[in-house]
Amino acid sequence: SNYEFYKDLAEDLESKRQRLESDYQSRAQNLQQEIQQFQRNINNMTIGQGRAVEEDLMKKQQNLLQYQEQLSQQLLQEQSRINEQLYDKVSDYLKTFGKKNNLQLVLTYQKGSGVLYADDSLNITEQVIAGLNKAYQDEKNGTGTNNAVDDTTSAE
Repeated sequence: SNYEFYKDLAEDLESKRQRLESDYQSRAQNLQQEIQQFQRNINNMTIGQGRAVEEDLMKKQQNLLQYQEQLSQQLLQEQSRINEQLYDKVSDYLKTFGKKNNLQLVLTYQKGSGVLYADDSLNITEQVIAGLNKAYQDEKNGTGTNNAVDDTTSAE
């Protein structure tokens, strides 16, 4: 949550979600207007015309539901891609960080992670976040590599 790269990706994903939601809402609203117009004009149609319009509206409704499912799948795939990118960037950075700081193992420490206790002196989270953010800024500015490790960073 403190990694700028992730924040940027999450912001982009939220923007995309809002655009897709807006598009879906617009399509749903148009369909609702067509249904209302059909209901107003049904008395002026023959039985055959009414059935044809009703079938067309049902198909449009089914298509709208399929479209909604496609949008959901698209967002899930995008979230999965973001998670993979995030994992790869953090993992690559930790390899470099670990070598530089003579670390043999880095564990995640959160409820349910299997680590019941760890001394605070072993917590390198802030250093890693600072290094990741610096590497990301360098990457955005075109002045560094993906695995930049700050020379002033050291494991406690």
